[in-house]
Parts: sequence; structure tokens; C-alpha cells
Amino acid sequence: MRTLVSELLAGSICAQSLFAATVKSSSSRRWPTGVEFASDLCEFIKKDLKRIGHGLAEDFKIVLVEAGEVLGTFDRDLRQYASGNLQKIGVEIKRAAVEKVYQHEVVLSGGERLDYGLLVWSTGVGPTPLTLKLPFDKTKQKRIAVDDFLRVMIGGKPADGLYAIGDCAGTLPQLAAVAERQAKYLAEMLNRIMKEPRTTISRDGQNMVTVEGQPVYCSDVASPFKYRHLGSMVSIGGRKALVDLPYKRFNMKGFLAWLVWRSAYLTMIGSFRSRLYVMLNWSTSFLFGRDLTYIANATEAKALKDVHAGVLKGECAAEKSM
Repeated sequence: MRTLVSELLAGSICAQSLFAATVKSSSSRRWPTGVEFASDLCEFIKKDLKRIGHGLAEDFKIVLVEAGEVLGTFDRDLRQYASGNLQKIGVEIKRAAVEKVYQHEVVLSGGERLDYGLLVWSTGVGPTPLTLKLPFDKTKQKRIAVDDFLRVMIGGKPADGLYAIGDCAGTLPQLAAVAERQAKYLAEMLNRIMKEPRTTISRDGQNMVTVEGQPVYCSDVASPFKYRHLGSMVSIGGRKALVDLPYKRFNMKGFLAWLVWRSAYLTMIGSFRSRLYVMLNWSTSFLFGRDLTYIANATEAKALKDVHAGVLKGECAAEKSM
């Protein structure tokens, strides 16, 4: 955040517009990273930065570019509510695709050009060079192909004792929730296998393990991995959020949804100490705003004050020398 703020303050001197973009990725499902970033950044600039310099917020403009529907995977009523709230807090929405990106300009579909000071790109995760080089079967998205037990596919067959999970493998959405459930599933399956007496990994190409000479397939110790989407949450600024659940009648929006969103993420933090620290940080920010001590040291007023103090010290030193 400190590095980002330094860039923002530097950009405000030139009165450049701030540009946050999210466009259609190769996946058929679009996720809310760009929306969350744009809404949080807008609040940060218009509420927190305003406290240390009223003119700073006027030098920025946030534009959210979306090739399809904003939050297209959410319920229609929730999407409309989100679009209205984003515009209310000051985020400009443009429905277009990004054709080209230059150093200080973005070209949208239809020929429209936007000047920017900072471009934030949020379009999904592509395969890494390592993933592309690995000699495994690949999906249409160039990710590692796996079977129902998360085993790597080579030549159309599952490889023996070789697994792949997370963003690099399979066809499921590239989400932390997917990778987390895959990791738990794989750990439980391997633990069941290794707890068997005298378990060894078979190297006969039959994609199994052997226990006391008897073959044991993955299907003997675990069911195929299945991912069930439990719902989506997104913060949309102004202490408001959306909660989209499989059962639409339980969908939530507004401040209550924001509390649910915060509570859900709090449960994902590992230790009690970290949870307590985050809760205190959230509480103080809620009551008094974000702590801008570091940023305040970089304001123009502070810089001028330091320069003025340095000049006075220089003058005093000159008088003493005389």
C-alpha cells in the first residue's frame, strides 16, 4: 500500500487521471477483483487522502472498464445494485474491451482513448512459462490436465503418484477456495494411503499404490474430487457488499452483507493473534479512518515545511560564522 500511495501522490502533481481496469478474461466466468480494487481505492482517495490535503482527491479519477456485465456471475438484482453504488461513490464505469495499452493511453473497443497515470490490470491468471514447458497433457486454457483424483494426465492416462492442484491445473475457476479444497482433499487421500501398513508407490505404470503386494487404487481410499460453489462475496465501497448464494432468497446486499463479508474473511485468517490484530485494525479504521501517518510525511505541506526549516538553519549557521 505504501508503494502504491507513493505512486498516487507522484501522479497527482501532474493531475493525471487514475485508471483501474478489469476486462474479459479467457475464462467464461469473471471475478470481482477489479470491482473491489476500484471501490476501495476510490474510498481511500476521496475519504482518507482528503483528510491530509483537500486538493489531492480532485486530481484523481477512477474508471472501471468491463468487457461484459459488471459482476456478471452475480444475480441480476445484485449487479444493478453494485453498478449504482459504484457510480454513487465516484467510480466511472465503461462497458468496453481494452484493445491496446500504451505508456499513458488505453485504446478501447470502438476507438475511444483514455489517458491514465496508473493502470491496474485485473484480467485473470494465465499459465506460467514453467507450466507450458512441462511435458503433460494440457487443457484448452493451457493448464495441466488432471483426472477426477487430481492426478496429472500424460498421453491420455493418469500418471503414477503425480498430482497437480490450484491455478495451474484443471478447468475449475482459479480461486483460492478451489485450491484450498483441492489441497485438503489431496492431503486426506494421501494420508489414508500412507497410513496403510507397508505402503509403497507402484512403478508398474498402473497408476496405483500397493499394500502388502495388493493393488490399491485412489478410488479405494477416496471419492473423486468435486467442487461445489458455495457462493460469492464482493465489497463495493461505502461499507456495502454483495453476498450471492446458490439459494437466491438468501442473497444479501448493503451494510449487512458487508458485515458478513468481513466476518467470512476473518475466519480464513490462521492464528487467533492475527485475527485479533485484524479486528482491532478494522475497528480503528471504521471509527477514525485509515492511519495515514506515513502518507502525511509525503505531503506538499510537510515537504515545504522541511525545506523552510532547512533554510532557517542555514541562515542561522551563516550568521554564527560571521
